[in-house]
Amino acid sequence: MGSAPSPDPDFFCARPGLKLKDRYEVLRKLGSGVCSSTWLISDSKAEYGGKYLAAKILSLDATQQHRTGVMRELEFLETIRKQDDIDSLPVLYDDIEIQGPRGSHLCFLMDLLSSDVSSFRRNAPNRALKPYIVKNIIAQVLEALVQLHA
Repeated sequence: MGSAPSPDPDFFCARPGLKLKDRYEVLRKLGSGVCSSTWLISDSKAEYGGKYLAAKILSLDATQQHRTGVMRELEFLETIRKQDDIDSLPVLYDDIEIQGPRGSHLCFLMDLLSSDVSSFRRNAPNRALKPYIVKNIIAQVLEALVQLHA
């Protein structure tokens, strides 16, 4: 029996119960990608009253790419936040830096949305989405694009 893979040192090692900035409590991992991991968190600040959010914690490399202007996701999220009608787009509530053992990581705190399309498909019967579901997803993406370009 093999041992569990060791965590990637480029990623922040979050865990349930961890407090970020003495305000956001990590509840569980939602997923990960090449540049970040995403966590379910609870915001203890009174104005939100225990609101659940998604914390997207960037890897050290992705954080550095933001600092050098190669990646501009934070800039785009801040622009979206200033819009009036943003029903189909993620809302950035806060952005923070958290210190890991090898450096600091950018963290975006956003609306908690649904799962990604790949996970949704993997959990579907026969790992395939019905045409009406695909049409609905495409309609939502197009609606978001219209909002971005308005």
